[in-house]
This record gives sequence, structure tokens and C-alpha cells, in this order.
Amino acid sequence: MAKEQARDNIQSEEDLEKMMELNSLMEEMVRDASALSRDLIEVAGAIGGAAALLLTIVIIEILIILVNLGGDPLFTGALILTSIPMLVYGIILLRKFFELRERYARLYEINKQLEK
Repeated sequence: MAKEQARDNIQSEEDLEKMMELNSLMEEMVRDASALSRDLIEVAGAIGGAAALLLTIVIIEILIILVNLGGDPLFTGALILTSIPMLVYGIILLRKFFELRERYARLYEINKQLEK
């Protein structure tokens, strides 16, 4: 009987240690939640900016191709070859931006209210 009670106390002490560790982890997470939400919003904005930049470069390359239609075919081919991957990756990033913006819209609103 005494051995069982001692085992229960040991388990209770272990449970208490685990609870204390989880409590400190939870407190740390609450402190870091605001910074994490700002970081997520900034990353979504950076992805949107990168998508806009890539698509702008593709548009400029298309304009250069149109201006140089009768020019060097090697130059035109190189521009086309560089434009295609940038266009594809720009579209992927743009889709990701809208996905993240939709996913974290509530978080953005909460963060905005907390800053007031």
C-alpha cells in the first residue's frame, strides 16, 4: 500500500513538472503571439510584392520583345526563355499571396484592433 502511494506521488510530481513546463511554454507563446502575427502578415505582403515585381519584369520583357521583333532572334529567344519561368512563378506567388491574405485576414484585423 505504501509503495503504491509512493508511486502515485512520483507520478503526481512528474505530472506537476510537466504541467509547469507546459505552463511556461504557454506563457511564452502568448508573449510571442503578437510578434508572430506581425511576421505572418509581413511575409504575406512580401510574397505579394515579389509576385508584383516578377509580373512587372515579365511585362517589361514582353514590351522589349515587341519592340525588337525584327531584331536579333537569339536575344528575343533568350527573353522568351527567361519570361516563361518568371511568369509561372509570379502567378504561383500571386495565388499564394491571395491564399495567405484570406487565411490571415482575421488575424490582421485582431492585430489592428490591438494596436489602437
